[in-house]
Amino acid sequence: MYYTTVGMTRESLAHLDEVSRHPLISKGIRAIKVSLGPFYDSILADDIKVFAAFRASKMRRNIERWEQGIDNQLTRPIPIEVYQGVIATAASFVRSLEEVAARGIDRIPFDHFRIAEAHTKYRQLYEEHKDFSSSFAQAITSAMVRMPTATWLKINDEKSYIYPGSTMAHMLSEALEGADSLQDFMVSPVRWEDVRKFRLGPPPFNLVGELLLSIQRLNIRLAGFYIQFPPPVASSSDTATTHEPALLRAAANQLKSIVFKPQIGWDDSWTERAPDEWADFTSFLRTILQTKSLQRINLNFYFMGNNPPPLLSMASPLLSYTWPNLETLYFHGPFHYEELKAVVEPLDRNVSLRWSGYLMSGSWIDVLDLLRGRNSLVQRLGTTFDGQEYDLMTHAERRFLFEEDEDEEYDYGYPGLLAPALVLR
Repeated sequence: MYYTTVGMTRESLAHLDEVSRHPLISKGIRAIKVSLGPFYDSILADDIKVFAAFRASKMRRNIERWEQGIDNQLTRPIPIEVYQGVIATAASFVRSLEEVAARGIDRIPFDHFRIAEAHTKYRQLYEEHKDFSSSFAQAITSAMVRMPTATWLKINDEKSYIYPGSTMAHMLSEALEGADSLQDFMVSPVRWEDVRKFRLGPPPFNLVGELLLSIQRLNIRLAGFYIQFPPPVASSSDTATTHEPALLRAAANQLKSIVFKPQIGWDDSWTERAPDEWADFTSFLRTILQTKSLQRINLNFYFMGNNPPPLLSMASPLLSYTWPNLETLYFHGPFHYEELKAVVEPLDRNVSLRWSGYLMSGSWIDVLDLLRGRNSLVQRLGTTFDGQEYDLMTHAERRFLFEEDEDEEYDYGYPGLLAPALVLR
């Protein structure tokens, strides 16, 4: 058993505690996967109009699916008259939600009463969740002390909570046959994707910093750190970087591997952010990268894409620092040629290098010449290229410059993670 998983519920923490105290299982755990989502949002808890508008938008998405008959194909068939009744019921409730979003609560309509009741329950759950979150990091690191081989942390925003009658982010049409289904839907926690789309309150990014500080206080040896969530929008000071940088560096001072490879949901789309909205995250990343013991670095910003072109280079956290023990460096994301040059030139030729992404300035010819000049047998190009003259190249020119070798693989340093690579010709 390589890892155990813990989410933001008391039941999940109790399971982690039980695993950490097992005389045999605890000795085999190498990594802990921590899920920081979904969570209860502060803005939804404080403002019933925003709460109603958000729930109306989510319900309309469900109705669109039902009207297309998607759920009727995925789950047990529902008679057409029942199916149409479900859609009518949901549409009526959405209208009530939109009335509350526009004008607030009117105590006469019954649906308004149900919305007010659901919001009261949601606020109660938010307060309970906030109280629980204050001891979350300490509970995890206390368990790590009892599992001396658990030296990897993998942190994500996966949807560990699925409200009754739902699949992934969607309510199933058959769920509305249950008496409490709308209440369950209304009081369910939100996903990090929802925060990005609807500009809600900050996700619990601060818990990342608290985890690292708790690791430092308990003198736990953290060898690997895997971040699997997209950067949160910098909408408040409640972030991991509110902690002292020196303390965060101390917590990471034995790190051998750091991986940043977020997962974007199939129903999510990344919206480009202004550079200042990245400030907290890039500061945090730059802080923990200043660790001499690092042997493997993997930064993957694939989700930023090229439409629109990225506004901020993500290679900047790699500048102004060298790693004497570095063995592999993987980067995919927007970058400037001069940044690549500043990162690569100090590297030992034996450092395995893999680099690709969106070139913001300079030319791909310069990039390839720089890497060829390194004259190393242990460097690879990634799988995606964009920016500058690449868009103007013919297919033949691209094949000549970037030739694929499907037999090669790249080791991220985390058990079971291998990826195809491109060989630099």
